[in-house]
Amino acid sequence: MRFYKIKAVVWLHILRLWRYKISFLNMALSITLWILLFLLGALMFTPKGELIKAIPIVFWGIIMWNMMSNTISLISGWTWYYLSQGFVEEHILTDTSPFLVLVGRPITGLCLSALAIIFIYITLSGLGGSPIITIMDPFSLTLGILTLTLMSMSVGLILAALSFKTGVQQMFIEMLNFIILMVGGIMAPLSKLPRFLVYVAILIPFSHSAELVRYGAAGIKPWISPIIIAPLSLILTAVLLSISILTIKRIEKCIKISGLRAIGRM
Repeated sequence: MRFYKIKAVVWLHILRLWRYKISFLNMALSITLWILLFLLGALMFTPKGELIKAIPIVFWGIIMWNMMSNTISLISGWTWYYLSQGFVEEHILTDTSPFLVLVGRPITGLCLSALAIIFIYITLSGLGGSPIITIMDPFSLTLGILTLTLMSMSVGLILAALSFKTGVQQMFIEMLNFIILMVGGIMAPLSKLPRFLVYVAILIPFSHSAELVRYGAAGIKPWISPIIIAPLSLILTAVLLSISILTIKRIEKCIKISGLRAIGRM
């Protein structure tokens, strides 16, 4: 793949981000307020002595969920616009994979997450009365964030590819993000979940990266040894990436033979 195509995709999303800067700010504020609405209500019932311990864990959970949900939503949820504007055909005619454009969507998603996280950090720091960012193991923390981001991109690309042929409703994407939030081990350590939910969470790849992040940030021991969970997260990331690549290649082949069947909505 020629470098100028990658450069063009990066420039496209940076330019869109700048042109829609007001919408970008509004969306970041909306995400912040939506999260704080539920979060502050829950923290009100936390004993004062436990509040200082709970806030850093909650904060890192918010970071992970924000990155995951924004990345998945802004890749797969954008395809209806991508399809309706006829951009897929234009890219195919210029010998450019339409999925290359979608790979650049995390630029918007991660920038959105970063701004929302800053707003949430300021609010929770004021509530806790002390800095809430803690780092115990930088390597585990970095590995956890990296694998979580790559997993989110993979899932987003898989859903985007499927939507080219069958259509994926935004409601389904929102439900998926909510399910992962509740039972995917994102907001709470697996050791704190009810036993029947632990078995479900273990089957969700994101939970293992989340355990790495909590271990690296706050020293919370994962459900299994870090020596095992680190390579396990890498393996699951590689599997999801492989599935996304195979799905993309299969859908691209189908598009070139039979055309697009999904209909974008306006």
